[in-house]
Amino acid sequence: TQAMVELSEMYLSGVLIEEDLRQAFLLANKAYKQDPNKLHAVAILADCYYFGWGTRVNEPKAFKFYFDLGLDYSPSNTARIAEAYFNGVGVDKDISKGIKLLKKAQKEGDSGAALSLGERYSLGWGVRKNYKKAFEYFNIASKAERPSLRSYLKLGMCYLYGEGISKDLKKSEYWFKKAYNQDQNDFVRDEAQVWLEDYLALELK
Repeated sequence: TQAMVELSEMYLSGVLIEEDLRQAFLLANKAYKQDPNKLHAVAILADCYYFGWGTRVNEPKAFKFYFDLGLDYSPSNTARIAEAYFNGVGVDKDISKGIKLLKKAQKEGDSGAALSLGERYSLGWGVRKNYKKAFEYFNIASKAERPSLRSYLKLGMCYLYGEGISKDLKKSEYWFKKAYNQDQNDFVRDEAQVWLEDYLALELK
């Protein structure tokens, strides 16, 4: 089962072999059926069902697996469980508990949780709107060991509109260009281009 899980990860990442999400899902599923206590296989299956990697999106199944892994498995898993409470998937909807779990995940280093908290404070989703706190969380997300690339866009917007921080077009340009120059997420890059060209009137080479 360990070999199945490791091969599944290789198919997910495309390391040493060609990426094949269907094979990744099938191998993780086979490992799980042989050993339901194989937590790494459970984690892969959870993400496959959540993102639709190699199978159809199935949020109830995904969140069941996230709950099976528990709050101590990883900060990102804690953030997923928080999402279940926000949306009432597999549990009764509980916004305050979701916020509490997001803060736990953020303190443990999950940049996605920090980004989500920033968005919630920026929009007033389940918390009192607070642009200063939103900026602080976006900043945390941008400086994590594995930074959230979307936090670069959010910081660019904060400086552009003076939300939670003094308006500063140079710093806004810096963060949008940082988002534009990364090569891991085309959607973030494309959005950064719109902000740079349409809102800051910059010509990109």
